Amino acid sequence: MPSVRKSKQATFDNLPDSQKGPNHTGLDACTKKIMISELDVITKENELIIKIGFRLFPSKAAFSKITSELYFEGFKMNSIRISIPQGPLGRNDFDFTQCLDMQGIRAGSYIIKVELFEVWSTGEILTCTSKEFKVDYIPQKRQNSFVKVPSVKSIAGIDLEILTNAGKTIHQDMKENMRKELASKRDVW
Repeated sequence: MPSVRKSKQATFDNLPDSQKGPNHTGLDACTKKIMISELDVITKENELIIKIGFRLFPSKAAFSKITSELYFEGFKMNSIRISIPQGPLGRNDFDFTQCLDMQGIRAGSYIIKVELFEVWSTGEILTCTSKEFKVDYIPQKRQNSFVKVPSVKSIAGIDLEILTNAGKTIHQDMKENMRKELASKRDVW
C-alpha cells in the first residue's frame, strides 16, 4: 500500500516556529535599510556634478518612494522624490546625478551633505541615511561676483522616476484631458 505524502505547505495549525505568535508581521520596519554606497564629484567649468549611488534592502517589495535632500554648507539646496520601480525584476542598487551650477562661487573647500529617507503617508520617517563629504572646488573661470549657494542645474537617474513639480502638473493635466476625452466618447443611454 503506497504511503500518503503530506503537504509541505504550512497551514494555520502547522506553522513554522518563527511565524507563530500574534506579534509576527510580514515585513518589519527595522529590516528596511537605505545605504549610500557611492559619492563621486566631478568638477567641470562652472559645474559640480555629484553622482549619488545608493542601495535599498529589500527593494523588490518594500520601497516605493525615496526623498533625497542635498545640502551645501548647511543650506538645503534641493529636495527630490524618487519613485523606485517594484517587482521581481527590481534591483537593489540605484544611482542618480545632480549637477550644481557653481558660477560665481569662489574657490575653496565646501561641505556637501546628502540625505536619503523614506516617509510614510502619515509623515513619519521610516528609514533614513545621510553622508557628508568635503569638496575642494577650484573654478575654471574667475568671477567678479560671488554667490553663497549654487543652484541645481539638472537631475538624472537610470531606472528611476524623478518627480518634479512641473512634471507633476503636466501628468495631472494629461490625466484630466484623457478623462474628459473618454467621458465625451461614451454612449449615453
